[in-house]
Amino acid sequence: LGVQAMRSSIRENNWPIEPHHITCDEYNGNNTPTRDFDFLSRLKSTTSNIADFQSTFADFYWGKKNGEHRAQFEMKVSLVVIDNGNPISTDDLGEWPAGIDSQLQ
Repeated sequence: LGVQAMRSSIRENNWPIEPHHITCDEYNGNNTPTRDFDFLSRLKSTTSNIADFQSTFADFYWGKKNGEHRAQFEMKVSLVVIDNGNPISTDDLGEWPAGIDSQLQ
């Protein structure tokens, strides 16, 4: 996701191919290079473009502020009884949207 977002940023001239860097020795506490780049917006844009982006194992939930962004998927728990290496029965115990603030069901 990050690579794809940066690739599109470079292609659209939102980020230079060779950005300016300074070494640790050059850094004096007041000379941090200005980036002026909204990486979060690029990530959101990349995931919303279905033609170019296919999630690997989960979709994304983009919150309103830092710390609220997370993978979005359904959690499912099943009890499987196995006898002699073969599954005999499966009992679905619960399913809920995964997330820190999600209630177990």
